[in-house]
Amino acid sequence: MNPATRRSGGMHYTSITNIHKLIEPLFLDGLKAELQGIKEEKTANAKKRRLQNFQDKLSKLVFLDPACGSGNFLTETYIALRRLENEVLKLIRDDGQITWDSDIIKVSIGQFYGLEINDFAVTVAKTALWIAESQMMKETEEIVNMNLDFLPLKSYPNITECNALRIDWADLVPRHRLSYILGNPPFVGARMMAQGSQQKREIEDIFGNINDVQDLDYVTCWYKKAAQYIQNTQIEVGFVSTNSICQGSQVPILWNVLLNEYHLHINFAHQTFKWSNEAKGKAAVNCVIIGFGVHNRERKKLYSYPNIQAEPIENIVENISPYLLAGSNSFVTAQKIPICDVPEMKFGSQPRDGGFFILTPEERDEILSKEPILEKVIKPFVGADEFIKGKTRYCIWLHNEPLDIIKNSKILKERISAVEKFRLNSTAKTTNAYSKVPAIFAQIAHPYTDYLIIPSVSSERRRYIPIGFMDKNTIASNAVQIVPNATLYHFGILTSNVHMAWVRTVCGRLEMRYRYSKEIVYNTFPWPDVDEKQKAVINSAAQAILDERARYPETSLADLYDPILIKTTGLLKIHHVLDTAVMKLYGFSVKETSEAQCVAALMEKYRKLINGGKN
Repeated sequence: MNPATRRSGGMHYTSITNIHKLIEPLFLDGLKAELQGIKEEKTANAKKRRLQNFQDKLSKLVFLDPACGSGNFLTETYIALRRLENEVLKLIRDDGQITWDSDIIKVSIGQFYGLEINDFAVTVAKTALWIAESQMMKETEEIVNMNLDFLPLKSYPNITECNALRIDWADLVPRHRLSYILGNPPFVGARMMAQGSQQKREIEDIFGNINDVQDLDYVTCWYKKAAQYIQNTQIEVGFVSTNSICQGSQVPILWNVLLNEYHLHINFAHQTFKWSNEAKGKAAVNCVIIGFGVHNRERKKLYSYPNIQAEPIENIVENISPYLLAGSNSFVTAQKIPICDVPEMKFGSQPRDGGFFILTPEERDEILSKEPILEKVIKPFVGADEFIKGKTRYCIWLHNEPLDIIKNSKILKERISAVEKFRLNSTAKTTNAYSKVPAIFAQIAHPYTDYLIIPSVSSERRRYIPIGFMDKNTIASNAVQIVPNATLYHFGILTSNVHMAWVRTVCGRLEMRYRYSKEIVYNTFPWPDVDEKQKAVINSAAQAILDERARYPETSLADLYDPILIKTTGLLKIHHVLDTAVMKLYGFSVKETSEAQCVAALMEKYRKLINGGKN
């Protein structure tokens, strides 16, 4: 089976380390702590009784993986329970003489249920559990010093071949028997599924008629099914997921359903980390782990990562938000216009031209060598790459230009004809419609004034997203956001650490790169209340940043904002001056306010603004 088929079917050869990141906070840590308490029992008879009761408890725990693939989660969970049981047997043995009966082993693979759509994976999962049962029995034999019968098979794993999204899980595993749901359902992003595909239809069927359902990742279906299943129970759930379900536009769509309709609580979570497997040619994705239930744990574990490949740091918190931060369950919803009195943001202009309006420097020079008069309509063209990396491109810009310039140019006529043909041949109806105006960009947003530019996608490695001003003669592409009529004050706030804290929390991501959007990030951002004197302080600090950048005209913003190189110039120190000034506007203590506290305060301010200033 090729890797693509295996992944689409949920078959991931997951590392043991990563499996334990889920099963330990879900149930294993609690069981280990309980066994440790039993070990400290002083009375021999009471200790033996408690050990036997603990073994009985292990035998009654029931697990379901509703996308079990080749059974990695179920197999490792079974092994973890059997090792606890073997430890119990060792303690009973070491505490005195005992005659073992025929039911020495009480934990059975029959306690483990799996749902899997792929028939081959079902066979692999069953076989894996049988092998694990045989291996663990050998370990038990060494403890009790006797041979135990394994063949013929007396226990059977409950792995069912089915589409988990098209059945009622309770028909296979009654709610009153189940203890935990766990696993890593298929990683398929919203943009990776074709409209009208089976996966898209399943999402729509499961979530029903909710706004923006098309923006949900496939994994969210398992969250909704689990939420329905565990109502009025003590069952807890732990899923590995793509980190996008806790970022950007998916947060209000998914978590409004889970928190407000099904009253779920996030009881533990791992923030974004690199999820890898042990297969040859292994793939790695940026994932989160989320543990949830109707039951609300008092002590919630939130695992943070200094970077996505580092070891996790365990934090005990009062509440875990849908963004997987310590704090309230508030989340932002897309806003068509800014919630504060600031200039509106919009996309740059979109060509949809087949590349016939876009020019390299060499192409520009060649055209001007033939028709010098066209210099007037060839403009600098800047997207995210051009702005951040200092690349150079140009575009043919005929908007609002007189027809005579086209009539007298062979080059323009040829390129306009090529654009028209490209748009007519497009399979997109909207692009077809723009064939009626082939001389201009499909979507024009150029303000004909100077403007602020923010890349739509930029590296998460940078402490600050590089933003800056562009003159009115430079055309911005749709790979950037622009803010016409922005001032130094607006630049200063947007390039501050306070705004970056907001970005890191609410923005969408492309892999781990920031995906800046106007409706989720800019329009929802709660700006501070300021007077003219305070604005002047921000203006001064913002201008100092621009001045420092200007000292390095041959150096790209990508290099200036490189995590290492930014420390070799005066830029980082000047940013710190601006950061301090912006934090004071919000009333934040520079020394004592963590990023999580900053975001929590911003969320509260956002909530009040959305509610018209009311608590």
